[in-house]
Amino acid sequence: MSYRGITASVLISSVLVSCGVLASCTSSPGLPATAGGSGAVDSGGAGDGAASGGASGGNVLGGVGGGGGVVVEQPDTAGGDASAGGAGGGATMDAAPSDAGDATSAGGGKFKGRATKSAGCGKPNPPSGLDLTITVQGKTGHYILTLPANYDPNTPYPLAFGFHGHGQTGQVCYGGASCSGYQSTLKNVAVVVYPTTLSPTGGWEAAGANEREINVTYFSALLAKVEDTYCINPTRVFVAGTSSGASFSNILGCRFADVLLAVAPVDGIAPATMGETNCKGAVGALAIHGYKDSHVPFAQGEKARDYFRSQDHCTSTATPPVAQIHAAVVARPETHGCSMYEGCDPGVPVMWCEHSEGGYDGSTHGWPKFGGQAIWDFVKGL
Repeated sequence: MSYRGITASVLISSVLVSCGVLASCTSSPGLPATAGGSGAVDSGGAGDGAASGGASGGNVLGGVGGGGGVVVEQPDTAGGDASAGGAGGGATMDAAPSDAGDATSAGGGKFKGRATKSAGCGKPNPPSGLDLTITVQGKTGHYILTLPANYDPNTPYPLAFGFHGHGQTGQVCYGGASCSGYQSTLKNVAVVVYPTTLSPTGGWEAAGANEREINVTYFSALLAKVEDTYCINPTRVFVAGTSSGASFSNILGCRFADVLLAVAPVDGIAPATMGETNCKGAVGALAIHGYKDSHVPFAQGEKARDYFRSQDHCTSTATPPVAQIHAAVVARPETHGCSMYEGCDPGVPVMWCEHSEGGYDGSTHGWPKFGGQAIWDFVKGL
């Protein structure tokens, strides 16, 4: 399957070298991650002010933002123009989805023939806000839910979930401190949900009834409630998270692969490493990891990537070559590079991005500035 509209480029020694157009390449998956919680409390990364594309307002060479390329990027501290992709420092706002008329998915993707309108379509004035609640196994779950400014109850929207890091809340991810660019990029194109974990320890994925299992039930209940209350396209549901939230996103990518369009873990552990082996099939995946992350080691991100690559039957060939982007990222602080794997099953590409942004403690652990826009660019191409 070809992946629509992304150009692969790599910046090496300040020279932008074209590596082809990914419309002629295909997709791929990834590996597993670690068994317990992610440990450290995540202090977040850069705020949501400059929502990727032109990461933090700097010059972007072939940036992922604004419908641009898959690249290694080094922002310019002075701020300014975005070249060959990237929207100059602000998020790119796509038009709201249109009502396609036909209520089933067409084409050859994984959801062919599935309904594209949820039960919530046609229900006027649904609630949104910064502290909505749902009861799960006798506990009250708190979550934020945002709607596009011109929300139309008869138009089915994509549904995005954002999962915070260990010891944080949904507010931190929503505000951009730990999920940079996610809300600012998605706010007018999707219904977006930011839950706060039900675990008393502040994580999402640690094995056991009090964390992983209740949080999985929580997600399932939220998904059902949102689809029943809001006009959602059930074939356009995706999840993203950082650190502990990324590991949880990988768990959902295993258990809910039959209902999720895509997952986007940022510094997460792979399903099999966490004992998740009874997975539901293939799902599109964009895995992002800091190359010298000491909290969730880089090798765990590679395992998560390769788990999805295996599930989606991708080859080991990527464009640009992974070794090429890795060398460029290691050589230049505050850069990132992305590769698309080839030969993946239709509708389930796998993209790998690594970066050298400092993160909250200089370890490159945390959601990078380009993350929000890169995730949306990946998902809207599916």
